[in-house]
Amino acid sequence: MLTRYSNWLYRISTSRITLAASILFLLFVGLVLASQANPTNFNSEKANMPDLMLWYSNADLYSIAEEYGVEGREAYNNMHFTFDIIWPLIYTLFLSTTISLIYQRISTSSAWWMKLNLVPTFAMLLDFLENSATSWVMSRYPQPSPIAAALSPLFTFSKWVFVLLSVAILLTGIAIGIGKLIKGRHNEVGNH
Repeated sequence: MLTRYSNWLYRISTSRITLAASILFLLFVGLVLASQANPTNFNSEKANMPDLMLWYSNADLYSIAEEYGVEGREAYNNMHFTFDIIWPLIYTLFLSTTISLIYQRISTSSAWWMKLNLVPTFAMLLDFLENSATSWVMSRYPQPSPIAAALSPLFTFSKWVFVLLSVAILLTGIAIGIGKLIKGRHNEVGNH
């Protein structure tokens, strides 16, 4: 199943689709992301957003829920079921198609690294799990939600690992592509 999905990503990752995904990503970052990532939307200028933290504890999550207050928790949950459904889809589309396009151009083999285009999808799935778990805690607060509170930081940390790994895979592919381009031009000059 994962191999079929990876191959499908390679098939759809044409220059046009990847360009469209890149434009959508940049527009979303420039026009929407900055306003949504402002913690002041959640009732406190000092409020943290678990989604943006690399690690936090159960106690930190409950403290954040307290800081947000009723309206802040409601706004946080609304964000997770509007903006935070669209954003992971957009960054996954951008990263998956860009990685696929680059890796199919720098490699013709069916080596294991060709499956690296799947990494952004794992980041997206972990993002959705994080959103569900933190929203559960926020919606039930002040009632304890021990399982969701325990899983939330694990999902958040894992999400960031896969997001950063996706970016590293993308940058590695770009570096390899540039290296091959320079080597090809150097060889052309050497043959003349």
